[in-house]
Amino acid sequence: MSADGEDKGGETPEQQAPRTEEEIKKELEEKAKKELEEDAKERAAAIQKELDRQSEGIKKTEQELAKEAELERIENHRKAQDSQRAIASAMKAQAIAEEKKEKEDHEAHKLELKAKLRQDYIDRFGVEPPEEDKAQEIKEKSLKDQVAFYINKLKKDYKDTDAAGLKTCLTTLKMYVDNLHKNPLEAKFKVIKIENKAFQARVAPYDGVLDLLDCLGFENKGETLEQRKSIPDGFLCGVAVKFLDLVIGQL
Repeated sequence: MSADGEDKGGETPEQQAPRTEEEIKKELEEKAKKELEEDAKERAAAIQKELDRQSEGIKKTEQELAKEAELERIENHRKAQDSQRAIASAMKAQAIAEEKKEKEDHEAHKLELKAKLRQDYIDRFGVEPPEEDKAQEIKEKSLKDQVAFYINKLKKDYKDTDAAGLKTCLTTLKMYVDNLHKNPLEAKFKVIKIENKAFQARVAPYDGVLDLLDCLGFENKGETLEQRKSIPDGFLCGVAVKFLDLVIGQL
């Protein structure tokens, strides 16, 4: 307040000049514009949030679809492999069955032919035909059966008359075969010298020995017995060693 008592302070709202209609209108328009801008921003943010959510959902769906596709691919691959194995197994079984049938048909034909020849002989001569050659019958057996036959024949022929000599013979044969079995690549075990003193004294005198050795792959070359194959039949040699052991134990 001044010295003369007059109030020099600011004017009161009532004392301010009234705003024009145009100013009020402009202020309302600016306020409305601001509200619209804020509302638009809120709407835009909401739309963007929804778009982000949908994008994330699409991405997740794509990952799930890719995972499902990979699992399906793996399953289809497994089924294809199972199918191939099943086909291969079926083809193998069919081949075995065909081979078996072919063998059976061959044997049946052979027996039929044999029976026919027998009957023809009887019709012509009125008697049974003579027995087949025993040696040929033996040769038609498997090598395993031939080995067993010749070892048993040695036992039958010499057990009662020369058991000690037979045991020495079979023990020597076992040594030949066992060495070959254990050392299939050793050249020295693939050859037996016929004129060797030990062979002549212990093995040669016994009838059937050369046939037995022939079954085991030792071919008679005149002065020597030599393996036909570069690699001997390990299974057959093992079987022979067992048979020889068995018979030696019975002497």
